[in-house]
Amino acid sequence: MKTIKKYLTVSVSLLAPILIVGFILTSIWVLLLYWSQDSQSVSQAYLFKIIRFSIYQASLSSLLSIIVGFFLARFLVRRVFFGKSFVIACLNASFTMPVMVVIIMVVLFYGHSGLIQSVIDFSVYGFSGILIAHVFLNAPYCARLYLNALSSQKTALMQQASLLQFSDYHCFKYLDWPLLKPIILPSFGFIFLICFNSFAIVKIFGSNSITTLEVAIYHAIKHQFDIHQASIYAIFQFSIGFVVAISLLRFNSIKLYSLSKSKVFRA
Repeated sequence: MKTIKKYLTVSVSLLAPILIVGFILTSIWVLLLYWSQDSQSVSQAYLFKIIRFSIYQASLSSLLSIIVGFFLARFLVRRVFFGKSFVIACLNASFTMPVMVVIIMVVLFYGHSGLIQSVIDFSVYGFSGILIAHVFLNAPYCARLYLNALSSQKTALMQQASLLQFSDYHCFKYLDWPLLKPIILPSFGFIFLICFNSFAIVKIFGSNSITTLEVAIYHAIKHQFDIHQASIYAIFQFSIGFVVAISLLRFNSIKLYSLSKSKVFRA
């Protein structure tokens, strides 16, 4: 009886991965089937333009989110002020915030009748709007992640750094960077995938010349009903995302292997 239960448990646990892998392989096969029927339906220049912009905006959005998140986390760790717990709670709330709420907030603040217009003449629609919305959405995630890492700093080290009059650069080099180094690249890759597959933000703030593969797929199906063109965009989008995801998994596995061989894990 125990053997039967054991086999049933293993079978059920393997069923979900098999179904997911089967769905992914079937989707890839269908996309390749449509692509092979008419592979000349998309201009290569336009295709590579969309790919370049998709990668560029995702990379820059991820980099800015990491920078803003780091300075916000460092400020929360170094300073004690009234309402600090509320600010940290708001960072946690960003994980469940809908994208449309972020878009509305950006438009109300940076739009044509927003608060920023009373100070400078600034248009949120375009590449700048995409960056602002992505940073607004992803920087709190980075700040919360880095806050957890920086909070593990020992008080004695902070006191010694203060006695030695460490500059901000030396504090970052000797105190912050060793804690942030293991999570910088994974957080960058995770935010890159979010921004690379972003739809609503690029759809609202972008244009025909400023678009990504995700939005191009939508336009190809919604406005042109061109399955061949949409399948080409989807193949490239899936391929780039798959390479980034596998690279992150490979990096994490190498990092864990190197840690297991270090003296810290030896008896």
